[in-house]
Amino acid sequence: LTDEAPDGSLVLILGDHQPPLLDTRSSETPLHVLSTDPTLVDHVRRHGLTDGLVRTDGTPTLRQEGLYSLLVRALAAHDAGPGADSTALPPYRPEGVSPSLLVR
Repeated sequence: LTDEAPDGSLVLILGDHQPPLLDTRSSETPLHVLSTDPTLVDHVRRHGLTDGLVRTDGTPTLRQEGLYSLLVRALAAHDAGPGADSTALPPYRPEGVSPSLLVR
């Protein structure tokens, strides 16, 4: 990543299952967020994502439906810069967007 990715890149690695080396009965899918810009990763950490490969009992989960709004909010916060008014950012919707919001 540090050699090949352009400055400011954000890379998501979404697994399809837990690796067989981990003893787990869960169907949770690992998500890794990498960036050449540490402030982008910091914005994602604010929503509970943590460093490392093994999830702890206290680590919150992220629903697939909420991933889009988390990324939009993180990118908007990054573009707004440090100290920006967080109330002006797009909302994080952990459960995704309601279908009623998609119909006009």
